[in-house]
Amino acid sequence: MAAPRVQTWLDEERQLVCQRVDGPVDADTFARLVRETGVVIRRLRNPNDVRVLVDARKMGRPSLEVRRLALGTFDIPELTRVAVWGAGPMARAVFRILGTFSPLRKMRLFATEREAVEWLRR
Repeated sequence: MAAPRVQTWLDEERQLVCQRVDGPVDADTFARLVRETGVVIRRLRNPNDVRVLVDARKMGRPSLEVRRLALGTFDIPELTRVAVWGAGPMARAVFRILGTFSPLRKMRLFATEREAVEWLRR
């Protein structure tokens, strides 16, 4: 099985932190994704208003350890919204569970990138 690939970049025009996850993510890969996201956040015009767009079309099921680590990311006060789009049935189920623990319902799932971006821009 190929190692999962994660990418993080800044959409400068829309001021969105973008992430793409290809394959199931383990704790080390998740930690790298969080570190890379921190670097991108510092490049935002307003790092106190972090909006994340996640392309989950090729994401696998994250491990229990990763799910626990992910819950901690919702405690970051600067994190305004996380929009996940394109997730398959397994990943959608995991994200729905994580979303129920998200304070102020910071995370939502979308079928398309367009819908996700519209929600993030509100």
